[in-house]
Amino acid sequence: MILTGQKNEEAVCLIGGAGARLPFLQPYSPDLKPLEMEFAKAKELLRRAPNRRRLWDLMGRTLNMFTPEECANYVSHCG
Repeated sequence: MILTGQKNEEAVCLIGGAGARLPFLQPYSPDLKPLEMEFAKAKELLRRAPNRRRLWDLMGRTLNMFTPEECANYVSHCG
């Protein structure tokens, strides 16, 4: 989130004044995006398909390779 201008400065002051923390992150940080880790796993799994027919089959099964616990861990990892 990039905050510039007077309205944003006022928002930062109000948020800080309420005792909340407003972290500033880089515009793009793959370490803080759970989907980056999920896509990396999906791409690796799909690379293993030996041909197009098997690739389509594997694509149909790939989502089942992500457990709810694993997805929760990706989100927890990002804080």
